[in-house]
Amino acid sequence: MKISYLSVLLREANLSPEQLAKRLDVSHMTIRRWLKKSPNTVIPRIYCRTIENAVYELIADGILTTESVSVKEMIKISEVLPFKIISRYLGFSKNFLLSSKGVGEDRLIIGLSQIGSDEARREKVKRSFKKINKFKSLSKEWSSRIVSLFKAINSPKVPALIKFVAYGGLFYLICPLDFIPDYIPTIGYIDDFFILGIAANFSLHKSQ
Repeated sequence: MKISYLSVLLREANLSPEQLAKRLDVSHMTIRRWLKKSPNTVIPRIYCRTIENAVYELIADGILTTESVSVKEMIKISEVLPFKIISRYLGFSKNFLLSSKGVGEDRLIIGLSQIGSDEARREKVKRSFKKINKFKSLSKEWSSRIVSLFKAINSPKVPALIKFVAYGGLFYLICPLDFIPDYIPTIGYIDDFFILGIAANFSLHKSQ
């Protein structure tokens, strides 16, 4: 990670060196000393994880988005994204995250309904229909699950809860921050396929 990354981060998050210093738990003079160096200067490795965590917190706080240059760069170099940050970005409620219960199917349904109950996330899904449809070419089962969820969200007879779960499953599919990063070869879409299955089965059974 280079000093040039900090400059981009400060600009996109609209933070002063003092504000960033608080998030990194370092002195503002440390940040200012770094910024005076060449943009190609490498930041000491001991600070990289702290900077990474700060970026994820900025995402969770709504200050940065996954379209931000600094976030895209961080996702490329991150090995594992923190569960808490991903969950908050997806839209899980604080109570959902604090619950001590395991992540069973019923709990996932609750989580998906929370994601889909957010109007902004539903609108994101509607704007992404073309992108979502491309996943149907992966296999017949992919296509079946996606078609089932499309039917659920478009049917006037389907209750709101089922629609929210369907939207939640589709939003998870297009979300760039998920529990198994999509860029990992072979296994990157395993979680997406699983979540789509949970949402599709719930939608089909509850609609009958």
